[in-house]
Amino acid sequence: MRRKEEGQHIAEFGPALLIAIPLIAIMLSCLSLGAGVGALALGSQHAAREAAATGTYTLAETRVNENLATLTGPIGKFGGIQNGRLILTVEESPTGDTNFIQHTRGGSIDPANKVYRYKVRGECQIKPIFWWFTVPCVYESTGIVEHPEGLGV
Repeated sequence: MRRKEEGQHIAEFGPALLIAIPLIAIMLSCLSLGAGVGALALGSQHAAREAAATGTYTLAETRVNENLATLTGPIGKFGGIQNGRLILTVEESPTGDTNFIQHTRGGSIDPANKVYRYKVRGECQIKPIFWWFTVPCVYESTGIVEHPEGLGV
């Protein structure tokens, strides 16, 4: 006895669906994890570049806080970013060499050439779609700039 071809397609659909659904879920989870890491990296890098373009410490902090929207935006939400934050550290090199020291906010302005390093550390927990646990993620980005007039408050 011979079956119709229509019946064969229907019989194969169930097992194929059992294989396809988990594969699609795994691919969406990996895409979500990549979007979360990408949003964290983009937010950190953009914050470091914008902070380096400022001339004062308070304006640099403002620029970093404005970039938190990258972590809480649509890409960050799809990526499952939780408790995202960007931490700004400003270091200075009075002599212009590679020996950087922590910049004290409100320090005196020195007319000597100074090189400043703006380090933005992005930290968050990433919970991709279909995962039951979170992944801690840290990304650090740096922007270096020279302010001959020193860094203002």
